[in-house]
Amino acid sequence: MVALDGPSGITLTRKHSIDAMVLDFNMPGMDGNEIAAVMTKEQPKLPIVICSGCIDEIPESLRWFADALLQKADAPCALLSVVERLVKAKGGAINKKASAGRGSDARERLSA
Repeated sequence: MVALDGPSGITLTRKHSIDAMVLDFNMPGMDGNEIAAVMTKEQPKLPIVICSGCIDEIPESLRWFADALLQKADAPCALLSVVERLVKAKGGAINKKASAGRGSDARERLSA
């Protein structure tokens, strides 16, 4: 599923079961940080992937929510690979919401 903006994305997750969420920081309606905060409260085991053109400019608060960080320049297969691994690991030790490593760097936990 694809949402045109942040609020629409949150609405979709309330109506449909999803396996992972891919966000950017700069999004219409709500930024990625706001969406990630809502989703972490509503669906704490939902894997969140941050895909951005400027990973170095992503605020630490958004990195804290991320299970993985990707550059937009990475090949689509990198995104698919990360999402596949996160979905398989959902509920397992790699999933930050089920482990104590939530504050560690997302690139160390799972990268493309």
